[in-house]
Amino acid sequence: MIMKKLFILLVLLCSVAISNAQEKETEKSQSKAVLFEESIGSLIKKDFYNLSKVRGVENQVLILTDILTGEKMGCLRMKPKQYSSSNEPCVGTLDFEELDAAIKSLSYIKENILPTTPDVYSEIVFKSKDGVQLGTYFNETLMTI
Repeated sequence: MIMKKLFILLVLLCSVAISNAQEKETEKSQSKAVLFEESIGSLIKKDFYNLSKVRGVENQVLILTDILTGEKMGCLRMKPKQYSSSNEPCVGTLDFEELDAAIKSLSYIKENILPTTPDVYSEIVFKSKDGVQLGTYFNETLMTI
């Protein structure tokens, strides 16, 4: 039950900051899953497993398989209903190895940050290898996640 709540919190926070995850044309993602997917000279099969949509954020487990070598890689793939200014869909990924740190970060925010009221504008941010940012921010009059 707690994992479900943390996942929902994770997805809600992703919807706030996932548009920042879109790659700039000169920057390449450091996500192992993204690099695996883009590897040259491989034959990649992509299996998409849909998860619950939360507040307009589509969530999927993506399993990538190199058919030639049998190697597999997976990630959590998130696509918000919002698009960037270029009308291209923003899709962010979290490698499976990053999920534990993301959940711990969100748990810390929930237990230690959200119950407080800072005196100044504050941001708390976890950033994935793909540029997905999860977190919260406060100002003097409004708290938002």
